[in-house]
Amino acid sequence: MIKKYFVNIFVLIFFIYLKQISYGKPKYLMDELIKKKNLPEKFRDFKVDQFLTFDIEVVQKNGSEEQLLTPISIGVGSTFDKDQYFERKSSLPKDGDLLVTEFMNYLEQAYYIYRSK
Repeated sequence: MIKKYFVNIFVLIFFIYLKQISYGKPKYLMDELIKKKNLPEKFRDFKVDQFLTFDIEVVQKNGSEEQLLTPISIGVGSTFDKDQYFERKSSLPKDGDLLVTEFMNYLEQAYYIYRSK
């Protein structure tokens, strides 16, 4: 019993510190693209610090000649608002419409939140 207690305390206070040393100039994607003439020089100082990303999860429905992808959920993350999650309530078409409508309404709200900062 005493031994287990001691090991738990030791694990809690034991830390490993790493030191990272980098050599040379760091490579940035923008610099590489400008060097290869894929982007003009004016993009060298282009910085993005506010962004929003989303992930749409779908299921594939078989049963017709074409295979349909049906959205079931959408997750959203951004640097200027809390994470959001939208989920389809059922397989009815009206619930698919509702999912997309909720997502599009959020994108509009997110735009105004972004513009206000």
